[in-house]
Amino acid sequence: MIKVLTGIVVMSALISCSGRKVVDTGAAVATKSAVLTVQANGLKDKGKKYDVDFSMINESEKTVIVLLADMGCYKGNVQGTLQHAFFGAGERTIDLTSKQKKNFHLVCKLGSKVESGEYKVVVRRVYENLSNDRKTTGKEIAKDIEWKLANTEKR
Repeated sequence: MIKVLTGIVVMSALISCSGRKVVDTGAAVATKSAVLTVQANGLKDKGKKYDVDFSMINESEKTVIVLLADMGCYKGNVQGTLQHAFFGAGERTIDLTSKQKKNFHLVCKLGSKVESGEYKVVVRRVYENLSNDRKTTGKEIAKDIEWKLANTEKR
């Protein structure tokens, strides 16, 4: 009985993962003027969407803020909607103290299946947080940080 149940669990896992393409993110990193570095540590293409394990590193000496609403995602020329992967729950105001790194599991929902094109996540604006309250945006200190990855897939 245990062997049968184990077999069912293993087959279910294999079937559920079979249509997903794991993409090698390699050393794809984007940095903007000693303010913020962004990189992906993993990407899984699911056809109408893709999941990305994303990191942000504050390279500045100040606390910075990135708003999730100021981020975007693309596959090829198709713009998607970026949100946290776990039911959309997660930080909307991303605050990073000096030299801090944060990791996120994000999903880019494209709306329709996109077969080809470069993966891209854009941080449109980075703000300083002079009050250090970790929520009040100040002056814009960087913009349009684009993390890109050519669409080379592994199964």
